[in-house]
Amino acid sequence: MKFYKIYLLFLVLIISVQCNKPNFSKYRQERIAIGIFFHALLPSLSEPPPAPPDDTFVDNKDGTISLYDEETYEFVNFKKCLQGQIYRIEQNDCQGTGDSSDNYGANLLSYCNTDDNSCNETKNYTLISTDSSQIYLSCKNDTLNNKTWRVIDLSYLTSMLKETEFDSFYAEYPRNGHCWTNKASSSDSGQAYYVSYIYGSQTGRKTLTKYLLCMESK
Repeated sequence: MKFYKIYLLFLVLIISVQCNKPNFSKYRQERIAIGIFFHALLPSLSEPPPAPPDDTFVDNKDGTISLYDEETYEFVNFKKCLQGQIYRIEQNDCQGTGDSSDNYGANLLSYCNTDDNSCNETKNYTLISTDSSQIYLSCKNDTLNNKTWRVIDLSYLTSMLKETEFDSFYAEYPRNGHCWTNKASSSDSGQAYYVSYIYGSQTGRKTLTKYLLCMESK
């Protein structure tokens, strides 16, 4: 019992130190505190959870952005540019083609070529490997930095939009546009989830076209 009390005091200290860092948003402070709290409920008390790094949302300046996942204690990588936009390494931006009138060449793609469950499985309702999905093929065929890419998860995209650095890291992200995720609706076979910069997660017909951001597949 004495060791357990010492462990809890150590957790409180970690939460206090990490959450008072000025570059952590209120949302990230809450996520860190919740993650550390639940870790304390795990059976093993021999090792405390690792402290989050100082920078938990990072522009790698190679065409990718990294987000620290408080559940896995690992960084997850995402493309800096939407599909169709071209990364410029010297300027570290996505203005390699087009202009602001066409969102620098960002492609509009459909979740599926039919409004049904043919492009997703029906257990977790996530996108499957299929040539019937434009967004699946776009990420699958991407070769940026010789990495393997897939359609972004709903949870990650909504988390990224809440980061204070999002606007500077994703300067070419359409503020009035919508971006598909890999999640389909469980209540309507014809719809899937997309994220609006202004309104957050919503659902729309799978055959509609929207923008796309890919994440690294490991």
